Amino acid sequence: MIAALLLAANVAVASGAPLAHWTGAPGRKCVEYLAPGAILRGYSYVGKVERGPVLLLFGGENQNIETLDTAARGFARNASRVVVYDYRGSGFSTGVANWDDFRADAVKLYDATLAGSSVKRVVVLGCCYAGTGIAAYLATQRKVAGLILVPGARHFDKPATLRQVRAPLLVFQDEHLEKIAASPDKRFVAIAGPKRDGLLLENPQSQAAVAQFLLHVTNV
Repeated sequence: MIAALLLAANVAVASGAPLAHWTGAPGRKCVEYLAPGAILRGYSYVGKVERGPVLLLFGGENQNIETLDTAARGFARNASRVVVYDYRGSGFSTGVANWDDFRADAVKLYDATLAGSSVKRVVVLGCCYAGTGIAAYLATQRKVAGLILVPGARHFDKPATLRQVRAPLLVFQDEHLEKIAASPDKRFVAIAGPKRDGLLLENPQSQAAVAQFLLHVTNV
């Protein structure tokens, strides 16, 4: 489902989902954050690597935490934890979708993810147009351990933001982004096969590239 509301950047977000479907399951628990004007709901996945970083995942337009479940479980094999929330006004989260609030929420979720955690390294992954923009913005506001950008059909359009990011960087599909990024520690991966939304994140080549990046960040 596509929400009727279009953001200022012309990004449609996935519409609301029945709250009864927001449930824990083996390997994951429900998490909730009370933000100004919204309740943000998501899932936290138990990771397999105790010393690994936390992966904070921001999905794309038309995605929600349910459609990202398979990808998140795969990433959890190489992280200490994987955390993903629905944007305000979409999925299981309440509130009104607004691009500025999305970015402000991302910073708050980063802080909440670190609070009370013994792991102080957070890698941020953004998928598609919405997720890449939000993840890159977050990397300019907080000291992230790494940034992963997975552009979709609509390309990332904030190159000036990448010139501010110094964290280790992994870019999928769009080699131009890797070239303009200021990070001294960056890499590019082209993925064969399905390239749309969650399918790209579930791709075994994508999963392997993220696994290698998380291991690299752990050992930096």
